[in-house]
Amino acid sequence: MSVKLRVSRAGDPRVREFVPNAIDANTPVAPGSALLKLDRIGLTTNSLTYIVNRELGFLDFFSDPADSEWGHNPVWGVATVVRANGVPGLEPGARLFGYMPVWSYFVLNLEPRADPKAEAGAAAPSDGLRIFRETSPHREAIAIGAFLYNTYLTVAPADAAAAAAADDSDARLVSDSTVACAGLCFARGPLRPAVLGPGATVVVACASSRTALGLAWSLRRSHGGGGDDGGVGTRVVGLTSAGRNRAFVEGTGLYPDGVLAYDEVGERLPAALGAGDGKVFLVDFSGRLDVLVEAQGAVPDARLAATFIGGNAAWERNAAVGAAGAAAGLRGEVGRLNTTAIYQAWVEEEGTYTVARERMAVWKRMEKEVFGGFETVRRKGTEGFEELWGMLLDGEARRPWVDLVCEF
Repeated sequence: MSVKLRVSRAGDPRVREFVPNAIDANTPVAPGSALLKLDRIGLTTNSLTYIVNRELGFLDFFSDPADSEWGHNPVWGVATVVRANGVPGLEPGARLFGYMPVWSYFVLNLEPRADPKAEAGAAAPSDGLRIFRETSPHREAIAIGAFLYNTYLTVAPADAAAAAAADDSDARLVSDSTVACAGLCFARGPLRPAVLGPGATVVVACASSRTALGLAWSLRRSHGGGGDDGGVGTRVVGLTSAGRNRAFVEGTGLYPDGVLAYDEVGERLPAALGAGDGKVFLVDFSGRLDVLVEAQGAVPDARLAATFIGGNAAWERNAAVGAAGAAAGLRGEVGRLNTTAIYQAWVEEEGTYTVARERMAVWKRMEKEVFGGFETVRRKGTEGFEELWGMLLDGEARRPWVDLVCEF
């Protein structure tokens, strides 16, 4: 039976259920549309963020905005095209990577994404890469996802041999690549060398998260923090929980200027910032406002340049301590990291296909240098999804070096 997951619009990821899905393998598609079968998805803390930060519109990508009770949580995944009707360059059997609902089958309205740097009438890429844009009006209207989240890329062929060989790569693709490359975007945008300046320090809270690891890797490679591209000598400090998470973060080697447990921030962060008057940027991917307040307290006013919040994995903790009160304790410039705006500017500067190839090339390097040794926990179907979702909700049960992948 074809099913679909729906979640509460109240912002509580514990309230969810699978219900019958009217779309199945026999559903016809209108011109400009394609029917897809979900193959596999990755579950990360971002999967919770999409629900908790409901005001940003994540639950509306595959939902009826008029439904005030239920929404449909998007995830990153790979799906196979069952049939396509009048979508140039898209054939049955093609496999697409992108933003998807947790539905057995679903329909996307697609068109080839134009390349702003390509000449009119240019031939299709010879390497087989195709990029498509989801054109549903309600999705175009969601400001947070007007570009990145509406982009779909073809991945490895769907024949049995190729699919089997791609399994491990697919698992890391759906679990790690997008959030890790979000870190790359931040290093190109609000945390680029020209903004940081010489002698800057970037302090990354929730340092074990995929996005944090991607950011730290990017800072090391492009900002002269021991990487291979030169730069401005940026210091990178990680904040994480004590015990196994700290050992894992230290083992990555991505935070050479210090890895501190959350309960050490007030005492040890001042020394980790280093001497001098370089700017300090605080970046948090868990939304632990209590940690941000304490970290800000360890930074002299003259050095605190900006504080960025890029996630809300600590949603339950914030609700318990009073998020509004904690946020009121933050000082200076506080902003959210917006991946899609950075990505869109990058595409407009370099071109759709150039950026897609660069993004995947960088991901392959990250996969080898950062994520290649991760374990993969695989489960199948709705029961498997519920088991993995339970692990995600129970942060203590989920090790940071494990990818959670569900196959359908």
